[in-house]
Amino acid sequence: TPTELAPAPFGLPAAFPDSPAQHLREVFYKYDSMSDEDIVALSGAHTVGRAFADRSGTVAEGSAAGQGTAYTKRGAAEGQKSLTSGGRSWTKNWIVFDNSYFTDMGKNDPEVIYFPTD
Repeated sequence: TPTELAPAPFGLPAAFPDSPAQHLREVFYKYDSMSDEDIVALSGAHTVGRAFADRSGTVAEGSAAGQGTAYTKRGAAEGQKSLTSGGRSWTKNWIVFDNSYFTDMGKNDPEVIYFPTD
């Protein structure tokens, strides 16, 4: 069962594991009844938000003034409704919840982040 495969402690997935699919199973099967389909749906949450160097260390861009990408820096059109800037997003329009995380993944946009677990 999933709980036998991945006992507590709970935690977030690593950004660059050796075996991405297996790693996600090890992390999320800890939650009762979570399937591969549930993991994919949960991964879609990357449609919104950003990663920061000073928070997760998985990207070069931090939350300090002047940091960010074309989509996340202060004044970027995509972040006009955000109170903060900086970091690196998973999608161009990182404040809109839609399916762009999945549809744009293959475009290899250098301004966004993708992890092997994505």
